[in-house]
Amino acid sequence: MTTCAVKFFDNKMSLTKNISYFRFPSDPLRCKQWMEKCQTEHLLKKDATILYKNYRVCGVHFEDKMFLNPNSRNRLTMNAVPTIFSGKILFIIINIFKTK
Repeated sequence: MTTCAVKFFDNKMSLTKNISYFRFPSDPLRCKQWMEKCQTEHLLKKDATILYKNYRVCGVHFEDKMFLNPNSRNRLTMNAVPTIFSGKILFIIINIFKTK
């Protein structure tokens, strides 16, 4: 089952059909940047290849400007980094379900 790798966040793909999930970047430097932003210290010892293959971050952690298509929110820009980890998440989730 695909789940969001963000610390203290328990979104599951099977329960959140309207939210996209994104692989960690395969580039080690960008992958590390995502890990730091997401507070995934438990994954720090894993290779970027393993993270790319096995771990995801859900779309609620990305600002609209990080998407190529902000309305459907299913394609990230090349330099996208997750930045939303606060109360804004509930607002984003509510809006995603309203627009679908």
